Amino acid sequence: MGHTRVVPFDRIVEGNNIRQTYLGIEELAASIAELGVIHDLTVRWRRSSESPDKDRFEIADGHRRYRAIKMIRERNQGAFKDVKIDILDGTDTDAVLVMLDASLKTKSLSPGEIAIGLQRLVNLRLDQASIARRLSLTPGYVSSLLRCRNGLIEPLFARLTDRRLPVDTAVRLVGQSAEDQEAALKLMEEAEVVTAVLETSGQNGVTGEHVDPEPETAPPDLAAAAKRARKVARAVTSAVVGTVRPSVKELKAELVKWGDKDKPFAAGVRAALGFALGKKKAIRETP
Repeated sequence: MGHTRVVPFDRIVEGNNIRQTYLGIEELAASIAELGVIHDLTVRWRRSSESPDKDRFEIADGHRRYRAIKMIRERNQGAFKDVKIDILDGTDTDAVLVMLDASLKTKSLSPGEIAIGLQRLVNLRLDQASIARRLSLTPGYVSSLLRCRNGLIEPLFARLTDRRLPVDTAVRLVGQSAEDQEAALKLMEEAEVVTAVLETSGQNGVTGEHVDPEPETAPPDLAAAAKRARKVARAVTSAVVGTVRPSVKELKAELVKWGDKDKPFAAGVRAALGFALGKKKAIRETP
């Protein structure tokens, strides 16, 4: 770290951040308004060739705090006119390392966001072994996230970024063709549709308890949901898990692993299992 100084807030800029999602900014703004900024923003000094008055300070660590202060100032221009900063003396690589290290300690980045940062370090000529050592990560974890960054189609990587796709499932998908990844994505989206239909229609799509709406007797929306659910339950594992038409018992075992990692997807497939279990058939036996 370099040195500390106080600068006008308007001279601080976000720069090229790896964070894609900003949660809890309203709550953080309320905390800062009451208690002040407890941890200073870490920045890089971007000097202007024209005039010192045009110098800017680019954030390396503290993007959420910056946005919270900005929110406060939008409501009260007199607040936080000046803020205290820690100036980082270092390279672009150092700035990314600081950004990643701070966020990894607070667990505030998603796996996809971490992957974006790791790829940026690779682009800056830092090898994977050095990245793992300097960020206290395992080489395997670094390698897996980089494979996801470069091997997933963008919609699937977006799910990794917003925590809707667990890392282990993402890694399995990396080895599949773009066409197979598109098929897996479609199944995930289908599972979410099924979940929404079941929840709005009184079905327990979270626990998997079955209230039997037979396709022949159920209202049209539930009949369609039943058919889609059974289709998802049959096909989802061959595209995502990597096994072929497993039994209900086997798929339930997979859901135990997914439940806390990918709740929307797990809930959708769990709802599909509700229908399969209600018919007392293994998925491989469902026509």
